[in-house]
Amino acid sequence: MRKRKNISGHSSAAGFTFLELAVVLAILVSISGLTVIWLGNFLAARTVYSDAMTLSSTARLAGELAGARGINVRFYMDLSNNSYWLAEYTEAGVYVPSTAVKQQVLTEKTGIKEFNTPRSALTAQDSSVSSDFVTFYPDGSAEPARLVLEDNKGNIYTIYFSHTTGSVKVFPGDYTYSASSGIAQ
Repeated sequence: MRKRKNISGHSSAAGFTFLELAVVLAILVSISGLTVIWLGNFLAARTVYSDAMTLSSTARLAGELAGARGINVRFYMDLSNNSYWLAEYTEAGVYVPSTAVKQQVLTEKTGIKEFNTPRSALTAQDSSVSSDFVTFYPDGSAEPARLVLEDNKGNIYTIYFSHTTGSVKVFPGDYTYSASSGIAQ
């Protein structure tokens, strides 16, 4: 700050110099720029997390419907358009789309990196087969499966479908399940 002398001979503050204002402004711009970058990364990670939670909730509903209605319910995933839906087993011996949940699509920023079931191991690069399913049974069990979601910034979530309990669990990152230890690594 510059000091100026008044009529009585005492000095008083006249205000900030241009250089001081420029430095303070540069610091504020830098801080706000870093905050915007951090917030953008945080929101991107929340998008794939939100998709993982919505998808796992739909899969859990498949298990609940199977137990409540006493029928097999399938949770379908289609990698070609990032969609998922439920289908119920009918008396005619076929699976029809469930009336409980409409077909849903992941957000544009989230994609399916891989989907492993007892029948196949689908990846985003494999175009020969684009869809597969996990069957939930009335006794509370399900087919074992692993689904990995990834967004365009590299944030990853893994969803596990447990064979014995039919539970659906979400883990941050690209985890694999170790049968010997029973935990995701």
